[in-house]
Amino acid sequence: LLMFFCKFRHLNISNFILFLKIIIYSLLFLLGLELSLHFYKNIVGSEKYRIYSKWEGNEHIYDNSIGRLHKANSIISHKLINNGKVEFEQKYHIDNHGRRLTLNNDTSYQQFIVFLGSSSTFGQGLHDKDTWPQLIANRLENTRVYNYGIIGMGPQVLPGLIKRIYNNKEVDEEFGKFIYYMTASHLSRLDVTYKNVDWTQEHLYYKYN
Repeated sequence: LLMFFCKFRHLNISNFILFLKIIIYSLLFLLGLELSLHFYKNIVGSEKYRIYSKWEGNEHIYDNSIGRLHKANSIISHKLINNGKVEFEQKYHIDNHGRRLTLNNDTSYQQFIVFLGSSSTFGQGLHDKDTWPQLIANRLENTRVYNYGIIGMGPQVLPGLIKRIYNNKEVDEEFGKFIYYMTASHLSRLDVTYKNVDWTQEHLYYKYN
């Protein structure tokens, strides 16, 4: 039958065997590709093998002029998993105005410093005592430090947040400074298209006309 097929197709046996090998190798390649995709989807692409950020114990509130804010007087449990390895597991304490808790040395303050910013200011992954606003507070006298860092925050949040601070009288001292820490990448958070990033979806954005 094989000889008949080769004769009918005007193929010799060696060419047919070569053709057959090509078919078999192609099928094996496709099978290997399918298995690789299956492995990536179900193992590498699973929650265990990707960067996974999990928040517990904090119900965010939403302000129309700012976006997402932390719920006052709450504790956030935050775990970050990267490729199956726990990068950090931390608890964040939030004070009575939704700020990251900052302990100050003095009891009578003459002025204030309000620190504004994103995850680096908030202190993602750090204990309350290790955030850089807290480290600065440890060195200051007669100055109260407030940490208004919000993870995912961009400069578009500043007007509404500062207005909220004044309207709600969240700062007791009369004189002081507002310091906003940012990087160049934070400018992209002004654009509505940045909402495609899941951890920034609940913040205020502007749309260019």
